Amino acid sequence: METVIINASEQPIEAIYQAVNLLKTGFAIVFPTETVYGLGVNLFDEKAVRCIYEIKSRNFTKPLTAHLCDIGLVSELAENIPDEFYHLADKFLPGPLTIILEKKKAIPDEVTSGLNTIGIRIPDNEIFRKISTLFGRPIAATSANISKIADSISAEQAYTSLKDKVPMIIDGGETVLKISSTVLSLVRKPYEIFREGIITKSMIENELGNHCILL
Repeated sequence: METVIINASEQPIEAIYQAVNLLKTGFAIVFPTETVYGLGVNLFDEKAVRCIYEIKSRNFTKPLTAHLCDIGLVSELAENIPDEFYHLADKFLPGPLTIILEKKKAIPDEVTSGLNTIGIRIPDNEIFRKISTLFGRPIAATSANISKIADSISAEQAYTSLKDKVPMIIDGGETVLKISSTVLSLVRKPYEIFREGIITKSMIENELGNHCILL
C-alpha cells in the first residue's frame, strides 16, 4: 500500500478524522507521542493487532501496550488495580510512563502475547489525545519502526522504516523527549522497572516510598 504523510499542523481536522476512520476499518496508523512515534490499531480488533506484528516483523512473545486518552478508561482494561497506580498517575500521567497491571479477560491474547498483564500508557500529546478521544476505544500500540531498528522520533524516520506498510503517518513534528517511556510493573512486590526513561527509578521510589527492582 502507498503510505501518505499528513501534516497535523496544516491539516489538523483531516488528520484526526482520517486516522479514526482507518482505526475503525482495521488499519494501523502511525501517530506522534511525547516520547517516540507509535504504531497502533484498535485494541479489540484481533486481526488488526496481528497485523502490527507483521508490519514490524515483531516477535509474537512481545506484548503491545494499551494507549489511552483518559485514566478513567483503565478500569475497563485492568483489574486488581493497586492504589499506587492512581498515586503515580496523579504525579506522572499523562506522561512518559507505562504501567503494567493485571488485565481483564476481555483483552485479546494477541495484545498481551498470552500474558495475564497489560501495559497502560497515557501519552502527553494533543494529537494523540484528539485521535483517541474521537475513536473512543483503546489503541494497542508499539513504537513505529521495524523491530531492532531505532525508534522513530519524527514522521520522516517512521516513513523510512514503514514505507508502504501503513496507509498513513501523522506528522506532528519531532517528539519532545526523544526516548521511550519508562516501563513499570505494579503486578507484584517488589515492583519491577523493565525500562528506565525520563522518569527514573529514584523518582518512582520517592513517590511510592518503596524499593523497586531495575531489571
